[in-house]
Amino acid sequence: MWDEYDTRCIGCGRCNYSCPTCTCFSMQDIHYKENENMGERRRVWASCQVDGYTNIAGGHSFRQKQGQRMRFKTLHKIHDYKKRFGENMCVGCGRCDDMCPQYISISEAYEKVARAMREKDNEELISEVYEKVVKAMKEKREEE
Repeated sequence: MWDEYDTRCIGCGRCNYSCPTCTCFSMQDIHYKENENMGERRRVWASCQVDGYTNIAGGHSFRQKQGQRMRFKTLHKIHDYKKRFGENMCVGCGRCDDMCPQYISISEAYEKVARAMREKDNEELISEVYEKVVKAMKEKREEE
């Protein structure tokens, strides 16, 4: 299911940067030229869709393909976050759909997940809030 995004997604991160609920960040060390013994560590806004986001020591990466990154983002927004905090992370605004230069629709990815879950008889994982998000995004697409 996620393999199609390996070729479609270019990993630009526009979907994340336009999302009002994305909170991914990276750490960056800043070294001062004036004093080599001084510096600071900054928290910098980042995107889980961009190559290198999951890199760790030794040059390893947890998600090397765009499909793996798309899977992470999608399931984080509609399942993991809800499991932890009781609400979906996606608010259904559709900004990610509007910003994607490859015309990838996150709402269509959500629909694919819902179909897969229904096929596996995991209806309880498809929340009422999730259904509202998909409905709101569909209505927005139809208006355009």
